[in-house]
Amino acid sequence: MKFFDTAIIGAGPAGIAAAIQLQRFGISTVIFEKDKIGGLLRNANLVENYLGFPSGITGKQLTRLMEKHLNSVNSTVHSETVEDVEYINSKFVIKTSRSYLSKTLIIATGTDAKPSSVSGFDPSTEPMIITEVHQIEDCENRRIAVIGAGDAAFDYALNLARKNWVTINNRSSRRLCLPLLWTRVGDKVNIEYRENCTIQSTKLKNDQLQLNWNRDGVEFNEIVDYLVLAIGRKPNLSFISKDLSLKISDLEEKGLLHFIGDVRNGIFRQASIAAGQGIHAAMALHLTLNRKG
Repeated sequence: MKFFDTAIIGAGPAGIAAAIQLQRFGISTVIFEKDKIGGLLRNANLVENYLGFPSGITGKQLTRLMEKHLNSVNSTVHSETVEDVEYINSKFVIKTSRSYLSKTLIIATGTDAKPSSVSGFDPSTEPMIITEVHQIEDCENRRIAVIGAGDAAFDYALNLARKNWVTINNRSSRRLCLPLLWTRVGDKVNIEYRENCTIQSTKLKNDQLQLNWNRDGVEFNEIVDYLVLAIGRKPNLSFISKDLSLKISDLEEKGLLHFIGDVRNGIFRQASIAAGQGIHAAMALHLTLNRKG
C-alpha cells in the first residue's frame, strides 16, 4: 500500500494549485481525479476575473495552462475514482480500485449537479440531458434548451451559442445572472430567453428530445437535441465514510484535513478563489507536517 505525506482528491483549480505548492515544498503528494483535469472550469465561456488575463480567457484555455503548469513540476494525476475515505490509526485510508495511505488530506472534489425534481422525465432521454457543456462542446447546428436563471445557465448558453441555437428557460421571472451576461445574451440572435417556462415532461421522438413546456399556463412541445440543466449544485462528498464524517471537525482543527474550492464555497464558485485556497491549504499543511516531524 503506497504511503504519502498528502493526498489531494480533485484536480480542479483548487487541487492543482495545492499540488503545485506542495511540490515546491518537496512534500510527497498523490492526486486523484475521476474525470478530466479542470473541473467545472472547463465549461466556462469566458473567465474575466482571473488575474493576468485582461481580455479574459476561455475556461478550456485556462484549464490547459493549469495542466501544463502542473506537468512542469512533475506532478502526476491518478485517473481513479475515490470510492471511500477513512481515518484509521492516524492515517487517511483512500480507496479506489486500490488503497493508499496519507498523513494529511486535501478534499477539492467540487460539486455535483442537483437532480431535477421533474417526475415526467422519460428514462430513455437521459443521454440527451446533461449538466455540463463540455460534454457537448463539439456540437454544431443543434438545438439546445438550457434550464436555469443564474450565471451558469447564461454562461453555458453563450458557450453553446457559438455553433448552435439555444433557448434559456427561466422557471420564474427573476433573473439571477450578472448584468453583463444578460447583455451579452441579448446581443445573440441565436439565443432565445423565456420566462415563467417550466418543463413538464420529456420523451424520445425520432432520435431527438421532445420537451413539453408550460409557459404562463400555456403548454407547448419543442424538439431539441439536448437539454442542459443548470439548476444548482451540491458538494461532492459521497466518498466520505460515516466514521470519517464524525472526525472532520477534529481533523480540521489539527490541520490534517482541508476542504478547498467549490466543495466548500457555496455560491462563491470562482477559479481565483479556489486557486488561492489551494495555495493556502498547501502552506498550512507544510507547517503541520514540519510541526509533527
